[in-house]
Amino acid sequence: MQHERGAYVVVIDSIVGPQPFVHTIAIRPGALSPGTALGKSLPPVGDISVMGVMMEDTADVSALPYTNLHIAIGLSLTVRQRYGYESSTPLVA
Repeated sequence: MQHERGAYVVVIDSIVGPQPFVHTIAIRPGALSPGTALGKSLPPVGDISVMGVMMEDTADVSALPYTNLHIAIGLSLTVRQRYGYESSTPLVA
C-alpha cells in the first residue's frame, strides 16, 4: 500500500472477538494484522486500527466471508464523510 509521506493511516476492518464485544467497535493505536482470523499472514497496516467486531472468535470462522459487514462498512463511510472523501475516491491508494 502506498500513501503520502508523513500520512497518518487509519485502518478499518472487521474482526472476530469475545462474545461481549460482538457488534461493537474497537479502536486501538497501532497497526492491524488483516486476515488473522482466516489464518492468513499479511503484513500489518496502519497507524491506528478501527475494528468492527462481527462475530465471536470461538465461532466457526468458515462463515466469516458470509458475515454481514455492516459495522465495518458504516465505519468506512463515516470516516469518508468526516474527512471529505468523494464517494468515487478510493480510500486505499
